[in-house]
Amino acid sequence: SSVNKVIFDDMEHGNPFANGWFTFNGNGGGGIDPNAVDLPPVNGGSFSLQTGWGGGGVPGFYGGFGRGNTVDISEMTHFNFWINPNADQDYTLELNLQDDDNGDGTPDDEFQYNFVVSPTGPGAISGGGWQLVSIPLSDFFDDNSFLNGGNGILDTTIINVVIAVISNGGSDAVFRTDFWCFSEGEVKAKLAFDDMEHGDPFGNGWFAFNGNGGGGLDANFTDLPPQQGGSASLQTGWGSGGNPGFFGGFGRTNPVHIADMTHFNLWINPDPGQDYLLEINIQDDDDGDGAFPFPAPNDQEFQYNLTVGPAGSGAEVISGGGWQLVSIPLSDFFFDTSIHGAESGEGILDLVPVGSGGNGQLINIVLAVISNSGADVTFRTDFWCFSDGPLELDCDPEFAVNTGDDQTSYIGYAPAEGPTTLTASVTGGEAPYRYFWSNGETTESITVDPQETTTYSVLVIDSQGCTANDEVTVNVVDVRCGDDKILVCHKGKKTLCIETEDVEDHLEHGDSLGPCADPSIAKEEDDDDDEVDEDEENDEDAYVNAYPSPFSETAFFEFKVEKTGFTKLVIINMSGQTVATLYKGKALKDRVYTVEFNASEFPEGIYIYKFNSRDFSETKKLILDR
Repeated sequence: SSVNKVIFDDMEHGNPFANGWFTFNGNGGGGIDPNAVDLPPVNGGSFSLQTGWGGGGVPGFYGGFGRGNTVDISEMTHFNFWINPNADQDYTLELNLQDDDNGDGTPDDEFQYNFVVSPTGPGAISGGGWQLVSIPLSDFFDDNSFLNGGNGILDTTIINVVIAVISNGGSDAVFRTDFWCFSEGEVKAKLAFDDMEHGDPFGNGWFAFNGNGGGGLDANFTDLPPQQGGSASLQTGWGSGGNPGFFGGFGRTNPVHIADMTHFNLWINPDPGQDYLLEINIQDDDDGDGAFPFPAPNDQEFQYNLTVGPAGSGAEVISGGGWQLVSIPLSDFFFDTSIHGAESGEGILDLVPVGSGGNGQLINIVLAVISNSGADVTFRTDFWCFSDGPLELDCDPEFAVNTGDDQTSYIGYAPAEGPTTLTASVTGGEAPYRYFWSNGETTESITVDPQETTTYSVLVIDSQGCTANDEVTVNVVDVRCGDDKILVCHKGKKTLCIETEDVEDHLEHGDSLGPCADPSIAKEEDDDDDEVDEDEENDEDAYVNAYPSPFSETAFFEFKVEKTGFTKLVIINMSGQTVATLYKGKALKDRVYTVEFNASEFPEGIYIYKFNSRDFSETKKLILDR
C-alpha cells in the first residue's frame, strides 16, 4: 500500500534474539525462530518469524514473545502485520503496545488488542494462508493488568510490542509472521491465490486444457512485474493457426477461504499486436465436498470477461503495454450457467466454506482464452490475489500527465487549417514512461488533423506500473459560408460572412474566426463602432439573413426587429411541413440575434425559412446541397 509507514521490524535480520526479541513462558511454552522459506507475498523479503506454542492440550495462557525497539509513531493511525497460521487451531493473541511517557527509556503504559485466530476468524483464519492485518490504534485499550503507570494515553514513543498467546480450546498455536509496522491509514488486506514463487506451476495445482486451438504454460524467471514480482512469473501461449475463437485455457486448484475480500487482482504483460478475451472464472464449492467436478451440478462458477487489445481499441488491458495491474471488483463477476447449468449452486459469490456459514469456498480459478482476430495469444502473468479494496501500488503521489488546454482547428480558412500537435507532459513517477493515446499512437507527442470535434485521451504507465491519464479536445469549426467567404465574429457580438481576402484585416482588429459564441444569446450592437466595416451589409432597421446558401450541413440566421415583441423563425420543407423551429419567443428591439440550423439529419433539397415578428415578416428559399 502507498500509505506512510514506520517499520517496527521487517524480520530481514534473520536473527531475532540478536535484534531485541525475547520470549516468556506461561502455563505452556514455545519459542521463535527465523524462517527463510515461508514468506508473505508482499513485503516478504528474505525472512519471516516463525513461532510455536503448546500447553499439552490444556487451554489457557501458553506464553509469549516480543521485541524492544523504540520508534516514533507520530501521525500513525494503524498497527499492521502479516500472519500465516496453521490450520485447525483456535487461539487469541494479546497484542500489547508499550509506550514511554516520560522519555526514560522504560515502558510506562500498555495498550492491548485481542486478536482471535480460528477456522472462522474473525482476526485471521487458521489455515487461510498469509493474511495482512491492519488494526486502528484507537481500538487498543489501556491495559493496567501489567503496567499500571503512565498517563493512560497511547503516546508517540513505542518501546516494546509484545504478544501473549492464549489457547481457546487447548490446540497448539503455530504461525509465521512478518513485516510489523505502523501506518498513516489502513493497509489493505490481501490474500494470495498464487504469487507464482514456486516456479513450478504443474507441481502446484496448475492445469491446462485445449479448445479449438492449443497452448501451454510454464514458469518465467526473467520477465517480472515491477511490484509484487518476486523471482518467478507464469508465462503462457496459445494459438490455432490464425483462426479466431476459443483456443483453450488454464487454471489452478487451490481451495482457500476468502472472507471480507472485495477484489480479484492480477498482473499481466501481454505481447503487442494481439486482440483477445480472457474469461476469468471463479469456481466455488457449494455442496462442501471439497471438489469442483466437470460439469458441477451442485457447485457454481462466476465469470468476468477481461479484454486485451492494442492502444486505442478500448480494451481494459493494452497488448504491448508492458506489465499492467488489473483489479476487478468481485461484484462485477456474473453467475455463469453456460457450462454447469442454471440449477448449479445458489448463484451467490461469497467464497466462504459451508462449514463456516458461507456459501462455498473457492476451489479453482480458470482462464479461458478466446482470440478475437485469430492472432496468437501470449502473455506473462503474476501475483493473483484477493484484496479488501483495489490492490494499491506504491506510486509517486506527484505522478501526473497534462495534455494542455483544448485546441481549435478551422476548416475553410487556409492559414488556420492543418494538423495539430498534442503532447503528454509528465511530472513525477519513475521513467521510462509508456504512452497510449486513444487513437492508437504510442509516442509522447502526436499529430492529428480531425475533420470534426474530437477528444483525445492518453494513458501513461511508468516503470512501476503506476498510471496517469488526461484528455484534450480539438474543436473543429467549419468557417465557410459561401464561395470564397468566411465566417468571423465581429467584436464578440455579431457574426459576419466576409470575403476571404478581408479576414486578415478583421483578425488584426480583434475579430475571431467562426460564428460568435453562444449564438442563442442576443448581442448588443455597438453604435459607437468607429471602425470602417465595409463588409457589414445588415444596416437596415429590421431584417433576417441566412448564410451560406446553398449550405452543406449548418446554416446561420441573423435577424433584428424594430419593435420588441413575439418573434418566430421556422424551417419548412417542400411538403409544407415545419421541420425545425429555430426561434420562438420575445425578441428585443435593436438587438442582433444569431441562431444555427444543423441539417445533418435532413435530406438535401430546397427548404423555406419563414420569419415573423411584430413589425416584419419574410419568407425565403434555403438550399441544402451536399
